[in-house]
Amino acid sequence: MKNYHLITMLIAFGEMFVVNLHAQELNKIKSPKFNAVTVSHTGSFELSMAPHEALPLFTGPGEVLWVPNWSLVIFSGDGFEKGSVFQTSNHLNKTTWLVLDYDTENLSARYLRMTPDYDVGTVDVSLKANGEDGTIVNVAYQLTALSVERNKELVEWSTEAYAEEMEEWRALIIAAEDKITEHSQAGEKIEEQLPDTIEAGWKGKAVCELLYQDDIIRTGTCTYPPGTGQERHTHTRPYFTYVVSGGTLKVIGERGTFETTSVTGNSGKSDGVKWHELLNVGETTIKFLFVEEK
Repeated sequence: MKNYHLITMLIAFGEMFVVNLHAQELNKIKSPKFNAVTVSHTGSFELSMAPHEALPLFTGPGEVLWVPNWSLVIFSGDGFEKGSVFQTSNHLNKTTWLVLDYDTENLSARYLRMTPDYDVGTVDVSLKANGEDGTIVNVAYQLTALSVERNKELVEWSTEAYAEEMEEWRALIIAAEDKITEHSQAGEKIEEQLPDTIEAGWKGKAVCELLYQDDIIRTGTCTYPPGTGQERHTHTRPYFTYVVSGGTLKVIGERGTFETTSVTGNSGKSDGVKWHELLNVGETTIKFLFVEEK
C-alpha cells in the first residue's frame, strides 16, 4: 500500500513538472505589439498573347522584361523551377522569394515572399485562354503585416486599389511588348546556330573541359575566373550541375537578364536551355561539374 501511494505521488509530481515546464516554454513565445492583419485579394486582366507565352513573364527572371527597376539576384535554382530562391530590391526593401510551384502544363505559378519587418505571404498566378488567342491572367495575393506601418497599409488596401494594380500590370506588359517579342524572337533565330556547352568559349579560349562521354551521357567541367564567362550557347538536352567553386554570375538568356549566386556544394538540374550567355561578376573563380544527356 505504501508503495502504491509513493508511485501515485511520483506520477502527480511528474505531471506537475511537465505542466510547469510547458508553461515556461509558452512564456517564451512573444506576441507582436500590434494586431497583425492578413489581407487577401484576387484580380485578373487579359493579354493578347497565348498562355504558354505569357506564363514566363510572371517569374523572377521574366519580370525583368517589364517591371521597372526589377533588380534580381537568384540564390538557388534558375528562378523558374520549384525550390528556386531569389531576391528582388525595391527602394530600401529587399524581398526574398521561394518558388513553391511552377507548372507549365497547368499554366500556374505559386510563390512565398517575405520582406523583413514589412510583410510575408503568398502569390498565386494562374492563366487560361480567353478564346480569342489571348490570355486571362488571375493573380491572388495573401499578405500578413510584420510592422505597424505595413499593418496600416494593408488595412487600407482596398479591392479597388488592387484592381488598379492589376490594370497597371497589364499596362506595363503592353508597354514592354516590343521588348518581350524581340527577346523571344532572338532566341528562336539563334537557337539552331549556337554552339553547345563544350564548344562555347570566352573570347576564343575554351572554358569547358570534357572529362568523359559514352552513348548515354557526357560529363565535364566549366571554369570562369572573375571578369570572364561563356559566350552565347545552347543546352539541347537535360543536364545536372554541381558547384565545385561558387560565385556570382550575370545571366543573359531566353528567360531574361539576372544575377545568380551559386554556393559551393550546391547542385541543380535543368530540362535544357534554348540559349544563354554567362559573365562572372564576382570576385571568386566559379567552377561547375556537369553531367549532360546525349
